[in-house]
Amino acid sequence: MTNLIDSSSYSFFNHQNIHVGLSRKSSKFTPDSPPFDGPVYWMNQTHSNQIQWIDKNSPNITDDVDALLCSTPSLTLAVKWADCLPILLYLPTPDIPSKPHGIIASIHAGRRGSLSGITAAVLTELKHYSPSLNGLEVYLGPHISSDNYPISNSIHYNLKAANLRYIVMYCEDPIIYDSAKCTYSDSDFYSYRKGDTHHRNWAFIQLRP
Repeated sequence: MTNLIDSSSYSFFNHQNIHVGLSRKSSKFTPDSPPFDGPVYWMNQTHSNQIQWIDKNSPNITDDVDALLCSTPSLTLAVKWADCLPILLYLPTPDIPSKPHGIIASIHAGRRGSLSGITAAVLTELKHYSPSLNGLEVYLGPHISSDNYPISNSIHYNLKAANLRYIVMYCEDPIIYDSAKCTYSDSDFYSYRKGDTHHRNWAFIQLRP
């Protein structure tokens, strides 16, 4: 697993095939003011295991899903969160003529969504296009750490571990990048458990043309 280095005020990874951007309190990027050009698509998230494909004809907001997938360049997928785990995926698909640029996904993985298998649902869908998921890149955004996420007197929930188990189960050799930031302890991110009940962080991913 590789810890990411912030290359600017909003971007925690840049790749020759994708843009990946991250908001924080100091940058304030939102779907109305995204970190890079192009239309933005996001979700009214419900902590479900429901997914939706996006293309240029899709509405900007999709209801009742917790993951978006896209294979069209210059369209931005966004996910919002306060303590949950944002997961961004990039899958190269060079052998699929209809998807020459690859596939991206944005996932909102809270505790309920993780338990219901939102990440597994996305990976299952991706396996229709690449059974081995060869070259899968995984970007784990800031989220509440297990040390700061007690769910009972003696049990702490680990969002990262809960979702990584699906990734290593479905993909033999994923490339995993971890922001290694905790929303509860890092004051530059909004945290629901610290009282940020209205504000949200945003993560963005886009296929380059």
